[in-house]
Amino acid sequence: MSLTDIVSSLNRPWLAEAGLVLFGAAFVAIICRLFSAGHRERDRAAAALPLEDAPSVIASDRTP
Repeated sequence: MSLTDIVSSLNRPWLAEAGLVLFGAAFVAIICRLFSAGHRERDRAAAALPLEDAPSVIASDRTP
């Protein structure tokens, strides 16, 4: 019996179901993380952070 015979005889419809279950678990975990009360303060603090640093000084603006 060759490897081709073994692989072709496998019944693989469970692979699609396993992918769906993994996606559903990840989706539920992300939703729970978004709406959990424990992370609200950290999210508020992160929202208050600036998106960019202060503008840097250009070389021609410096005084000698």
